[in-house]
Amino acid sequence: MNLNIRWATGLFCACLLPSCSSSSDTPIGTDSVADDAAAPAVREASTPVVDVDAAAAHPGTDAMLGVATDSSDASDARDGLSNDGQVQLGDVCPPAPQPCPIMPVGDSITWIPEGYRVVEFRLSLMAKKSLTYVGSQINGPTMVDGVPYPQQHEGYPGYEINQIAGLIDKALDDYHPRVVQLLIGTNDIGGNDDLAHAPDRYGKLLDQIFAREPNATIIGSTITPLVDSTNNARVMAYNEGIARVIATQMAAGRRLLMVDIYGAFVANPNYKTEYIGPDGVHPSAPGFAVMGGVWYKALGPLLH
Repeated sequence: MNLNIRWATGLFCACLLPSCSSSSDTPIGTDSVADDAAAPAVREASTPVVDVDAAAAHPGTDAMLGVATDSSDASDARDGLSNDGQVQLGDVCPPAPQPCPIMPVGDSITWIPEGYRVVEFRLSLMAKKSLTYVGSQINGPTMVDGVPYPQQHEGYPGYEINQIAGLIDKALDDYHPRVVQLLIGTNDIGGNDDLAHAPDRYGKLLDQIFAREPNATIIGSTITPLVDSTNNARVMAYNEGIARVIATQMAAGRRLLMVDIYGAFVANPNYKTEYIGPDGVHPSAPGFAVMGGVWYKALGPLLH
């Protein structure tokens, strides 16, 4: 069976049929993963707190991110397959005025207190939609635009896929999210940890989440690029691998969406200096603005 993988303006399109199409198809990379122990380490380090207002106000953000604002975009985000209809998510979130419980899961890029979570929360306020973050970790501002900010999440600096797998069952049992945002793999790249099988580990993590919360919807994402070219080739191969894993699970009817944050970054030829911070790993404030908008492209239409 021929697997077609294409990318639509920030929102992932994956199918097993030739009819899957989008107006802008940009493959994220097809390089094979190399096990080169001599490659520079990219293990996560601490980063400065981002300026939330600067991130949200980054010039050109709305046009760049393609934030869903009309019914056709909402339909695309709900079925995740550019209207091919292979996955029907139905009503993911509780009716208004109940906030939709969202669990952001990942490493330090999720943990950073004033990163993408704040940006997408602000976008939900602008759209007059309601969400709340859930999880055992707590950080971030107390208020955003005069509204109490839900500080909870499941972001762990330095964690790899298997470490998230070791704690996710309890988090799901404790908080029962309707939506899980999954951004993980950067530290597997940094640790050069059996990268040929990293997409398999990602797939097993998806299985684990669905086994615990079969009615949850998972929004996965490609991981962000790295400045080092050797490690970034590994990122490209990993992203290609998890895209195929998600495409297969979507074709089987699982409640999955995928966004392409990597593609949104590299669409800017100056992404290495504008979207990635001085450590070469973590996003800058404008980078987090891009991330938050791309996430919201899929998340926003699910909210009430």
